[in-house]
Amino acid sequence: MAYGQIVDGGIVTETRQALTNLHAALATAGLAFPDIVKITVYLASMTDRLAMDDVYIATLPEPLPAPTCFAVGELPFGARVELDAIAYRAS
Repeated sequence: MAYGQIVDGGIVTETRQALTNLHAALATAGLAFPDIVKITVYLASMTDRLAMDDVYIATLPEPLPAPTCFAVGELPFGARVELDAIAYRAS
């Protein structure tokens, strides 16, 4: 997939891809999903919240990172979901 392309398939597929991308970004810093302490989720529509939550819960390990979710007017490249995460590495 080229930069700026969004996967087809709706919110479930986009959320899975966003989490895959997040996993890859964390790995470049030597981190993983258990290191996430906070995630902000931006949705193009709150009607997608429950479907996004299902993927979030199925993908991330317990204890789940604290989420904050916002509906926004528009996301880059016409996406339906975008994630912003804070991870912490214990020294």
